[in-house]
Amino acid sequence: MKSPLNILLVEDSLDDAQLILLHLEQEGIEVEYQRVETETDFVAALDSPPDLILSDFAMPQFSGLQALKILKERGLDIPFLLVSGTIGEEVAVEAMKQGADDYLMKDRLMRLGTSIQIALNQKRLRDEKKQADMALRHNEARFRSLVEHSSEEVSIISADGSLLYESPSSNPTLGYQQGEFLNRSLFELVHPDDLKRVQSQFAKLLQYPSHHPRLRFRLLHRDGRWIWVEGVGTNLLHEPSVLGIVVNYHEVTDIVEAEQALKNSEEQYRSLFEDSPIALWVEDFSKLKKQLDDLKRSGIQDIPQYIREHPEFVDECANSVTILDVNQAALKLYNASNKNQLLGSLMRNSVPISTKKFEYELIQLAQGSLNFAREGTDQTLSGHTIHVNIHWTVVPGYEETLEKVIVSTVDITERKQADEKVQIQLQRLRALRNIDIAISNSFDLNLSLDTLLSATLSELNVSAASILLFNQEMSTLEYRAGKGFYTSGIEQTNMRLGEGLAGESALKKQTVFMSNLAQTKEKFIRAEILKDEGFVSYYGIPLTAKGKLKGVLEVFNRTELRPDKEWIDFFETLAGQAAIAIDNAQLFENLQRSNFELERRVAERTAELNKTNIELEHANRAKDEFLANMSHELRTPLNSILGLSESMLEQYQETLNENQQKSLHIIETSGKHLLDLINDILDLSKLEAGMFDYYPQLIRADDLCKSSIIFVKSQATKKNISLAYEIEAGISDFSADPRRLKQILVNLLTNAVKFTPDNGHVTLKVTANVEKEVIQFSVIDSGIGIAPEDLRRLFTPFVQVESSLNRHFEGTGLGLALVQKLTDLHGGSVEVESEVGKGSRFTIKLPYQQTMLAQEKEAEKIASQPIHVEVQYQPKAAGSHQKILLVEDNQANILTIGEYLENYGYEIVVANDGLQAIEKANEINPDVILMDIQMPVMDGLEATRRLRSDVRFASVPIIALTALAMPGDRERCLEAGATEYMSKPVSLKELRKVIEGFLK
Repeated sequence: MKSPLNILLVEDSLDDAQLILLHLEQEGIEVEYQRVETETDFVAALDSPPDLILSDFAMPQFSGLQALKILKERGLDIPFLLVSGTIGEEVAVEAMKQGADDYLMKDRLMRLGTSIQIALNQKRLRDEKKQADMALRHNEARFRSLVEHSSEEVSIISADGSLLYESPSSNPTLGYQQGEFLNRSLFELVHPDDLKRVQSQFAKLLQYPSHHPRLRFRLLHRDGRWIWVEGVGTNLLHEPSVLGIVVNYHEVTDIVEAEQALKNSEEQYRSLFEDSPIALWVEDFSKLKKQLDDLKRSGIQDIPQYIREHPEFVDECANSVTILDVNQAALKLYNASNKNQLLGSLMRNSVPISTKKFEYELIQLAQGSLNFAREGTDQTLSGHTIHVNIHWTVVPGYEETLEKVIVSTVDITERKQADEKVQIQLQRLRALRNIDIAISNSFDLNLSLDTLLSATLSELNVSAASILLFNQEMSTLEYRAGKGFYTSGIEQTNMRLGEGLAGESALKKQTVFMSNLAQTKEKFIRAEILKDEGFVSYYGIPLTAKGKLKGVLEVFNRTELRPDKEWIDFFETLAGQAAIAIDNAQLFENLQRSNFELERRVAERTAELNKTNIELEHANRAKDEFLANMSHELRTPLNSILGLSESMLEQYQETLNENQQKSLHIIETSGKHLLDLINDILDLSKLEAGMFDYYPQLIRADDLCKSSIIFVKSQATKKNISLAYEIEAGISDFSADPRRLKQILVNLLTNAVKFTPDNGHVTLKVTANVEKEVIQFSVIDSGIGIAPEDLRRLFTPFVQVESSLNRHFEGTGLGLALVQKLTDLHGGSVEVESEVGKGSRFTIKLPYQQTMLAQEKEAEKIASQPIHVEVQYQPKAAGSHQKILLVEDNQANILTIGEYLENYGYEIVVANDGLQAIEKANEINPDVILMDIQMPVMDGLEATRRLRSDVRFASVPIIALTALAMPGDRERCLEAGATEYMSKPVSLKELRKVIEGFLK
């Protein structure tokens, strides 16, 4: 809700005050006011400055001009309007000159509201200008700090040569105190022999601002001696934050003295040459001199032009130059371990030189120069690029032959980097000024953001940038503007606070930086953008204004970003500018936003959610149908594979050789493993669909645990793993589904044995807490352990902790997911403790009650039994020839089951569908019927119903053999009249035992 306007009303007439307040109310301006009519009350009221002052001009004890004078003396910038009954034009003009924003007559108050709005807007613009001026001064201070911390001496001089500024590093070089030489002409310090040359270059710099002259000259030290310096000038008279000529210089007395020493004494030369801190080279240009002389004698007039147009001649000359010697400083500068790496032909040594670089030297020599220099870049032996100043001097006595030329190389990389930083800073100041202008002159958010994003790309040197606005109603970040993207994927951005990198930045109100997005894909949720745009690095910074979140400024780069402090400071400044622009525009947009737009968006969002729910419902239905079909199609061939391998191992073991037996064992093991995977997938699907069989009954913990350990005993024996079992005394029967609890324990024990190295140990421990009514089953191993960061993924379906291509352990990643869901089904919980390299402890906690009445036990046991159709039959007499009707449409299954049972003396009759089954049953009157369910013509369920409706077959055992394993399949078979239900692939031994049990 908008707060009322705080007004100080300077008025002696209560009626006039009420009239003004009435006008304000009619114009819809809500106000809080204080009325004063004396100077004392006015001064006291200023202790809590109001938003606006409305003052009468003339009052018995006070006047409007007096109030205005007091206001200005206190330095308060408060909008001030004169409202008077009688005021002359001259007096009104004088009041405006003294700072009044406007004046109005009391009998003409129609424009009072407009005048107030204009005065308040002007005050806001003044405040924004103050902020912009403060930012400019801050950046000027940063520029000064950069100069003051430069490793080189820096001076700023005026157009007439007067010293305006000197960096602290200048004082040790020249010996003068800080500020001692300010406002004096720098030319006073220049050596008389160098003055004319220096003044000439200075005049040229004034005339051509883009010119950057480099000079060596002498300056007077405070102690009276002359020191040599080398400097470069930059004309920045046009820059408001500089307004001068910047001279970067450093002392080169050592270089000059070294060069002079070479001229004076060969003996001194060697000492100075080797010990000089400057990198020095001795080169032989004599062959090159002959090539130039030959070129001149050939009649070519413009040799420099010829050199520029014939790069092959430049290469030929460069090949003729020989490096005779280098000093230790050169070895260090170019990262050479010995002189041999740098000596020899200039073009063939380890430090490469380009044709373009040597072209400059060649032109200087062709023009007769014996002393010249250039700035450029070189490459060290380690591949690093350095900025250097190279100076060539022909040794005295060798002017005619050029057999000895001294080349000195000075590393100016730091100075160049400082120069680049200064230029970048100036450019960024101009960019900020343009953004300030755009924000101040317009409420058009698109224009302001476009200007800001352009500055972001150019000044931060990044590939792309975007601005996400915070939707306070939806608590989401939404795309508003962007630049530099190849695709439109960024425009789809819509994320919650805390979601993804931008959401994290907004939620924590902190800058987020990722140097390698490929390694943090789970955090960068906009995968399509990452794939299509090829971004590598990311920066996100929250945009806040008046303490409130406005959005996030994002920058992306297609190479790795290595930002420095200046880069980050400017990025934060841009974020501040963006926040101001968004805040101003939102204030303007909020006045124009309509309720209709909000309702439309809600309706669209609701429609989208409804559509999504329908699609999810369709997807779930399709998944259930797919799993049902998958179950049948996979189990049918598996039945043949497992059945044949089992039959051959059992019946032909003595006739099979060792390799054949081993192969059959592999087939059997692999088939069973595949069956386990199928069962895991189907069990998980049943649990998720809420259709899982759950039959709780009273069970004995000791019996259940012993039978579970038997399942893994063979596997543990192969790895020489000791199995231990401990159960706390006094644990009584408790309620649980024995089949599902056994599935949980076998799963955990199997994992423990699988992930425990040879000669390890696995323990199953059972304890109970009577007070808390909890029974605990703990599986403890000495296995490989689990890293803390992997624990959260343990119970996720289809996810394995070890999922690399070089996997050591097989599996689907479903086992622990099933354990979790089966435990939930019992109303229990799963806990994990693990340490890498030492082992793991999985604990299942289930509800537990210690005592129950015997009657309750029996009643619960009966009530919890699954649906089962009891069929009475009369067993055949012992020794009779028993017939089995095998109803199956799959020839592989017929062969597998039929041959196996025939070997045990059963007579097998085959029917290929349900209709044939009824016909064959009438013909042979079978003792047992093995019934497949999914068959052509008539399925097994319908055939079973018809057989049961015939009194002759009412008591014949019918065993349903089916590849179906989905929720409700078992119940449908039993309800149709089946005596027993067995899911394919069927263990032939188990099938034989079931048949024998029925025929006893």
